[in-house]
Amino acid sequence: AELGELPFLKWRVAIVGPRIAGIDAALADLMLAADREPRVAVENAVGAVGILYTSGTTGAPKGILAHNYEPFLKPLIEACGVGPGEVMMTCMPLFHGSGLLVFGTGSIRLDAKLALAEGFSASNFWADCRRYNAVASNLFGVMIPYLMKQLERPDDRDNPLRVALSLGCPATEWSDFEHRFDVVIREFYGATDASGFLLKDMAGEDIVTA
Repeated sequence: AELGELPFLKWRVAIVGPRIAGIDAALADLMLAADREPRVAVENAVGAVGILYTSGTTGAPKGILAHNYEPFLKPLIEACGVGPGEVMMTCMPLFHGSGLLVFGTGSIRLDAKLALAEGFSASNFWADCRRYNAVASNLFGVMIPYLMKQLERPDDRDNPLRVALSLGCPATEWSDFEHRFDVVIREFYGATDASGFLLKDMAGEDIVTA
């Protein structure tokens, strides 16, 4: 296209070579500029920030159009009790809300490290925790009963995990799990589009209600 056919063109940058007539800047000169964060502050997304599909537990998976995850993610991320530089581990896939948003985004928010296990294995879970020195992980549904069915070992409590973010822990397993593995369970209730709706500890006290 001719230059006159591009009325909205404001800058012309030379990728290779020096700045010459008709060129506003050379890439080499731009790269010499000071490294700094862009002066951008967005309080509210002007459009959707993502689409995440539900698991399809009660019907066909549905695409959840999210405009703002933060109000629902913040309580779950903080409930993990992870400090800067510490490791949070998930064995959930990154198309799963907890794996992608709570642990993926959460590790960024908390300035923590993220360990991605290859998948959930009751026989390898604690070995993975020790390998990565993980202080927080997520355990859903039958995962806690599966771990409880493993043969007891003298080093069951000798693991780095402090918090298990749980969804659907059976009431009959909760106290025994915490005592056997010396791990605190934070139980939450919600959905893909409202993940941190309710969060409870062992005493049944509401930690936070979004």
